[in-house]
Amino acid sequence: MLVKFNDVGEYIEELKKEFGWAHVDRSIMRLTGERKRSANMPTYHLTVVATIKNRDGDILRLDKYIGELWDMPQDAQLLKDYEAVHTMLTAAAKDLHLEDIRAGVFALEV
Repeated sequence: MLVKFNDVGEYIEELKKEFGWAHVDRSIMRLTGERKRSANMPTYHLTVVATIKNRDGDILRLDKYIGELWDMPQDAQLLKDYEAVHTMLTAAAKDLHLEDIRAGVFALEV
């Protein structure tokens, strides 16, 4: 099963309730930045993606959209926002005693 979130606070609260360190598969959080090319503009959509898989194979996934990267000076603020979310998730993982934060995304098996 996949449970999706877009709000960082809700995701962290759910981790605290349902996925304490004893229930997380190998105590790993996958955390990455996803850049997708915009279909109609010369921009990239920047999203922070975090996933944790429990021992039953269920995945909690956060997709926190940060904004559009234009390859211009205003991108600096978006990158700061990205880093702030990344830092918040890293701190939450440490609070939950997760042993490892790695790049990538847990995905459902097909």
